[in-house]
Amino acid sequence: MKNVIERFEQLLGNLRTFTCPMDPDYHPELDDSPLLGPTDESMYRSLIGSAQWAITLGRMDITYATSMLSRYNMAPREGHLLAI
Repeated sequence: MKNVIERFEQLLGNLRTFTCPMDPDYHPELDDSPLLGPTDESMYRSLIGSAQWAITLGRMDITYATSMLSRYNMAPREGHLLAI
């Protein structure tokens, strides 16, 4: 888990201070921010994969947020990247 958290912080910095896995006011299906470029798409998919791995290790609290955001693997937007 420590490696996953460090990887997230290296890629995105420490952008969030929420006390729950997903901002309750964020709705990924309504996000109309610009689509990500190829480099950011790859980073998004890598972060989703890391989150899924963390779930396998027992972090069941992030299952819903990871599942919702993994639906956008083929066309992620900037808002989706910030949400993960």
